Amino acid sequence: MTLLLIHTALKAEADPLINHFKLKKVNDRPFQIYANEQISLIISGIGKTATACSLGFAHNYRSYLNIGLAGGIAEMGKGFLADKICETQQRKSYFPHPLQLDLPTRGIMTLDSPSSNYQIEHLFDLEASSFFESAQRFTTVECIQSFKVISDCDEQPLKDFDKKRASALIENSLPTIDSIITKLCEIATSLNSMHSLPQEFQILKSQYHLTQTEQLKLKAQLKCALTANLKIPLDFSDKNALFKYLDDQLLNREISL
Repeated sequence: MTLLLIHTALKAEADPLINHFKLKKVNDRPFQIYANEQISLIISGIGKTATACSLGFAHNYRSYLNIGLAGGIAEMGKGFLADKICETQQRKSYFPHPLQLDLPTRGIMTLDSPSSNYQIEHLFDLEASSFFESAQRFTTVECIQSFKVISDCDEQPLKDFDKKRASALIENSLPTIDSIITKLCEIATSLNSMHSLPQEFQILKSQYHLTQTEQLKLKAQLKCALTANLKIPLDFSDKNALFKYLDDQLLNREISL
């Protein structure tokens, strides 16, 4: 499983990331996707529907990062991690997990169309709520983040979209984006380790005819046993002896604690 999917709405937002991470094009339709061994990037197009469709198309990832431009009352070019994402049409709110990075945060309000009625407490964008709602279908909330760079504000409202300027704003934020991605990949690697099956599971499963319920029980018991640094023998007379051994070992472990 690739660790991270970056989502952008526009090619101009994506270009600095493609160059920086040396991503190669691996898909063209219905969505452009660029990738290396650890990171994939998908360009959805503008808006909530396009965003939801793009994540439904490319969803086999542990972590998800939305990167894009936003309007708000802040310094031009300043980047913010989302600490709350509001969906105005359906009145939904989402709360990204704090990344424990020394970065400014701000709420994001996802609109249906651009607005210059800027607010101090929220940035304005067109994709973040759909991105978060879609991504949480495929991973845990710890692995979903949205990072926005101020492209228009009350002093410089958005008039005409400038591709070169959009790319420059993202490019200037690459050091911050690097730190976010490093943290997300650390979390993803940790979760992969936690959710991976112990190798003993496959060995024991192949030796005994286990029902689905028994397989689930064995997975849970093996993870607990290995977390407690208990050694698991692989030669039991039958599956009943296997489960009795694990029950006894984990019970003794609880009593000793």
